[in-house]
Amino acid sequence: GNSGVSLRTAIAEQYPDAVGVSTHFLSWTWRYPVEEFLETLAVFCRENGVDTRREFAWMCFLCTDQFDGWLNNHRNDGIET
Repeated sequence: GNSGVSLRTAIAEQYPDAVGVSTHFLSWTWRYPVEEFLETLAVFCRENGVDTRREFAWMCFLCTDQFDGWLNNHRNDGIET
């Protein structure tokens, strides 16, 4: 993949139908395992009839380059460089 791009951009290059205009905003913290977060999201979608082909979530960890600010600006946010 390309360095310096968000996961959303990288996903869109390979799977263009997997991205779209956001209909929901989700906040997530690195404290939770990604697998747990995704499983919870899947349950929510199932239980609430969310059409995952037509509804999209904006999540900072997918939509922004998480390491650009940390690494390029030499800030220490708890990530070893």
